[in-house]
Amino acid sequence: MRKRGSPTPFRILCPLPKILRQFLDTKFDSVFDYCSTMYFIDSGMTEKLIESGRQATVGNPFDYMRLAIEFWERQ
Repeated sequence: MRKRGSPTPFRILCPLPKILRQFLDTKFDSVFDYCSTMYFIDSGMTEKLIESGRQATVGNPFDYMRLAIEFWERQ
């Protein structure tokens, strides 16, 4: 469990409006907790989405589409 006041992935990723940042920091311990709670996906799928976000979709749009199909099949 995260210690109160310690930085979360949400604080590191990007500047967010204060109210949204407070919501994310209060409700979730990690991006994995957030994805599990909000999207009902496991940590393996979350890892795939994070890795996909690091890649340029212009380079290989078919990988992006396969991941999107996998995401929706799990829903």
